Amino acid sequence: MQRTVSSQKWHHYCQKTTPWLCRSFPKANNMKLFQFVSLVSNLIIWKIVSNGNECKTPQFIEIGSVGIIQCSFRDDISGALWYKPTTFLRGNAFLTLANSVKSGEGFLSGEFDIYPNGSLIIQNVSIKHEGTYQVAILDTSASDPKIYFVSVFLFAPTFSRVPVIDNCDNKSEICFQILNSNSKISCTIRDARPAIPLRLMLRTGDGDRNISSRLFIENETYPFFTSRVTTTNAFDNTRVLTLLVCEAYCPLGLLEKNESLVLIQGSDETLPNVLPKVVYTKQGTRVKLNCSGMTISYLVWQVKEPSGVIFKGLLHAVFVGNNLHHRYDEEYELQDTSIVVDNVRVHHEGTYRCISGNGFQGDVIIYELIVFVYPDPPYPVVDGCNHQQYCVLEGHPEGTLTCTIKGIRPQVDLALMEAFGRSSNALQFYDKKITIKDHGDTSDVLLTSKYRCNSVTKSQITIECKVIGTNIEELHSSTKFDLLFSHVRCRRGGKRRLNCTEHRMINNAVIPMRSRGHTQGKKDMFISELKAKYQDLYDAVQPISYIRDRLHCVDRVFVEGGIEYLVAKDRVGGQGTWGKLSSYHNILNDDNVKSTRRIIEGEPGYGKSTLTLQLSYDWCNKIPLSYLRDIDVLILLRLRQLGGVTSVYRAIKQFLLPKDSKLTESDIADIISECSSVLVILDGYDEYPDQDVAVDSDVISIIMRKMFQQYEVILTTRSSNLPKKYPAMTKRLKLTGFDDSARDQYIRKAVVGDDVTAAEKIKQRLKENSVLADLCQVPLFFVMFAHMSHESEQFQKFKSVTSLFRYMISCFHSHMKNKMEDDNVKKYDLFETEHTELDKLAFDGLSRKDQRTVWSKEYMCEQLGQNFYDQYVRIGILVEEEVLDISDDSNAIISEHIKYKTEVKFYHKLFCEWYAANHLSEYVSRDDVTFEPWEESKESERSYSDKDSLKDDNEDEPENRKNIKRQTDHYLKYLDPFDLQYVYRFSCGLNRITADKIIGYLKTRKDSKKFAILCILEKNGRVEDVLKDVEDLCSQQVDIYEYDSLLLQRSTLQLLELALANKVISISNVWLDNCYSTVDLRGGNHLQLKSNLSIPVLTTLNKLWIDEQGRKITSEELTGILQYSSKCLALKELKLRRCLLPSSVQAESVSVLRSRNVKIFWNPRCDVHSNHIYQLNLQSCLWERIDWPSLRVIRVMTDDDYQEEVKEFEKDNKKKNKPL
Repeated sequence: MQRTVSSQKWHHYCQKTTPWLCRSFPKANNMKLFQFVSLVSNLIIWKIVSNGNECKTPQFIEIGSVGIIQCSFRDDISGALWYKPTTFLRGNAFLTLANSVKSGEGFLSGEFDIYPNGSLIIQNVSIKHEGTYQVAILDTSASDPKIYFVSVFLFAPTFSRVPVIDNCDNKSEICFQILNSNSKISCTIRDARPAIPLRLMLRTGDGDRNISSRLFIENETYPFFTSRVTTTNAFDNTRVLTLLVCEAYCPLGLLEKNESLVLIQGSDETLPNVLPKVVYTKQGTRVKLNCSGMTISYLVWQVKEPSGVIFKGLLHAVFVGNNLHHRYDEEYELQDTSIVVDNVRVHHEGTYRCISGNGFQGDVIIYELIVFVYPDPPYPVVDGCNHQQYCVLEGHPEGTLTCTIKGIRPQVDLALMEAFGRSSNALQFYDKKITIKDHGDTSDVLLTSKYRCNSVTKSQITIECKVIGTNIEELHSSTKFDLLFSHVRCRRGGKRRLNCTEHRMINNAVIPMRSRGHTQGKKDMFISELKAKYQDLYDAVQPISYIRDRLHCVDRVFVEGGIEYLVAKDRVGGQGTWGKLSSYHNILNDDNVKSTRRIIEGEPGYGKSTLTLQLSYDWCNKIPLSYLRDIDVLILLRLRQLGGVTSVYRAIKQFLLPKDSKLTESDIADIISECSSVLVILDGYDEYPDQDVAVDSDVISIIMRKMFQQYEVILTTRSSNLPKKYPAMTKRLKLTGFDDSARDQYIRKAVVGDDVTAAEKIKQRLKENSVLADLCQVPLFFVMFAHMSHESEQFQKFKSVTSLFRYMISCFHSHMKNKMEDDNVKKYDLFETEHTELDKLAFDGLSRKDQRTVWSKEYMCEQLGQNFYDQYVRIGILVEEEVLDISDDSNAIISEHIKYKTEVKFYHKLFCEWYAANHLSEYVSRDDVTFEPWEESKESERSYSDKDSLKDDNEDEPENRKNIKRQTDHYLKYLDPFDLQYVYRFSCGLNRITADKIIGYLKTRKDSKKFAILCILEKNGRVEDVLKDVEDLCSQQVDIYEYDSLLLQRSTLQLLELALANKVISISNVWLDNCYSTVDLRGGNHLQLKSNLSIPVLTTLNKLWIDEQGRKITSEELTGILQYSSKCLALKELKLRRCLLPSSVQAESVSVLRSRNVKIFWNPRCDVHSNHIYQLNLQSCLWERIDWPSLRVIRVMTDDDYQEEVKEFEKDNKKKNKPL
């Protein structure tokens, strides 16, 4: 609001209050001056202020500095009058600016100055300058003068620059204290101006919560203030660890940090009593101790030495807000919430404690870490024995035995006893003495015991020196030897006393059971008999099981698929880094898999057993390229035959040598002990009946390297069924199946020979059968497809896996029908269509917690009927196998103690799934059977491996309905879709009603939505029926994770391929999380995953994100990624994260992407929220650091910037112990 006054009033007021101002303005400007002073007088009367953007209020200036009250008036203002806070319009202005002329008391004294735009300069700010200033401005372009009020506040930065918590070192980002529940916490900011308010908050996983506290403001050092906030309410009964935040409200930016953290642990008296979990770990290995299973917002790891009384801190960490942690000892790493030691030594032994909290509750976990050291040698040493061969000592009526275990930790006891748990009372051990020799971290334990011969009913007694007195299973070892009493005679004396005397003396104290003087003839006989057995095996390979009159030598049909070896684990829970092995010939001699223990893993049908046959062929025929040509003896045992067989020598005798072989078990042991090189192949650990049986088996001893320590051992098994324990030195290899090259090689080598036209026809049929792409990743089924496709000109283009497998089953039956008489065909047709009992038997076997895929012949015949059984064995769907059956009956005569029995299994597990699916489909199609939706909150209840029963959700349901629900849940309980995918897919393909129920059930499961689409394809066989579901899923981000099962990855890729084939479905975003392997550089036509699956060029893809934690991507690899991206025609964005890229990019590799203006981003930090984000300049091909998400360019990446990223990258990898 503005008013004008008459000229007379203005002249009177001007002369009275500011005569210097009247004289300063020329007469030509009298009217403006009149209006200016008139406005001033009106503002006094009506207190009207006209502050705009020209002179903002309030303003803050620092004590002791040159202060500027910033105003932004025009440079051509006619006048400016500044008034002090206490003299406004009651005296002269202390500084004026009129027509560029400065005057006034403040200016002349040098205390003030003024800029041409009207801003006031205070030359040395002190406390007296605080207050509200007024400035009057006359602008030549405005008709009315203006008055501005500016509130000026003084500030002085505090010395500490952060809120200071008592007893905390401000250098650490997190302060840690141990306090009682009623201890006082104080936080202070000293000597600041203005006073800075403080408050204490409890930080939780859900945000900050108020706690009761008191704030004090003191001004003893005026003009400065001290703020202090205190509380005694840091704990309650539910918390053992608390994170308090001292938060300052300081909008002036006087502090470097506005908050300080203190992590407070309750004293030991306030912590709950917790029993420790004992953890045994071998010296030199990696140990990981997990913290609480609850949601953790902060934690403390501590350790107490074995002889200590107090815990000392190892590290503490905060996971809310910015993740922070502090280590006191560099030997310990924090991974998630777990503590990790990469190379455990004896000094790491102790009691470890993790105290954790989240603001609402707390938990304490305690571990007793015991470090053990394997003895050297890893078995007790018996005095008088040469442990390179089996030992036999001369027995006497009375004698002394001594055995020693050397270099072991912790201390153990030794015991001498009869072996194999026998107690014949033939020997009495007495006067036992244990001697300990301490070597610091390890010790030698020596046992000396006398023995007395009570009776000798046989000339030889097996004795065992055994490690006892420890819970560490890995240290349980023993040495067996025999006492030979052929020269001792016992007779009854008076009063039934037994007198034993030596009949003759034997000069040698040690009698080798297997003398080194064995004739070469026995060894030659052994090798000859082994080769004959192996030839029977490798000459009888059946590519199609039902054509038994067409057998092949393994070398004629064997084609190398992919083989990889485990390099290192990426991180805890991860699948690890796998490298490619160039050939199966290098399994024993490649430096990357150097060890005496190897595990070759692979899914069913991937050729594990075929590989073992090829290895036996190479050994038998001394193939020049094979490392096996120099191996003395190869032992190939199929573990599924060894149920109840504890002796490896007995297994060799029974299963590898002819029944009329003159070689004894002792001969076999002797021959093997004298060999300089032996390869033992244990095939099919996943089918080993005794893997979970607590028996003292040679197989387990060999795996654990307690037997045949110096010999090479290969164990084959399914990837999902690795031994629960195996030595740390064991190397793992993996069969990855057939790629295009291997498939082409097999067709030419084993199917069509040099017939190029026939080979092209088979490959063309495979391309036309999109449903076969998934199934034929498995070598077994590709082989069947190749042969069947070549045999049948009418081979159809199947629409589903179900239709394909139904056709395969019919081929099995029709081949046999062609060989049968007409009068038998009718009954045979009945067996082909009526197989209800076989369906139920297969389903019952797969729906158990411990799946059963092998049955006795007697049980099978009883369940199926003899005629049905015989037909299915003849066809090849069921396979018989002879195994050893050892009786447990101690009263059994020798001829009945060991005998053979016949076990039966399906030709392949997929056949078992087919018949199980027939049973499931029939059951689920019933009207009274329904599936309850999968609820995430009940996921643990519905686990396939946890509980034996499920609780009904609706207690009010009729009892018969509840029973049906319980029965349905029981049917699905152990049928994991990611293990038994074809049971679900076949069931949906066999019956549309079943399909609707199963698909609805799978769609409610978060992890099965993609898999449900494959089941929809089985139901209808029509891609059109699933396009809406495909479109919905592709409109969201499609994730492929490293830890996804092979099935889930394949399901995801088939989903993308369906979208690609449709051509109009847009794929929003594909995110590859630690699963990218490489790009086919021969044309960039597909992107390969670590699982060996491939992503074709996705022409409708909008965004591609590749996340490779800790990986260094070379220029060649980056070129491949860019080449692939350029073929994705709809691509708008490419982002690479958590990896190290080259500092620049070749111009030709981005030419296509440049023309489409595709944005390429790179975030090299492991912290995905890092502001170190770069965008590739497509013109200069250099990286530019940008502000995210505005994409504003900050600067071009310099060499120093790149080296900083390299150092951070290497630092992060070192923390995770991950090789580049």
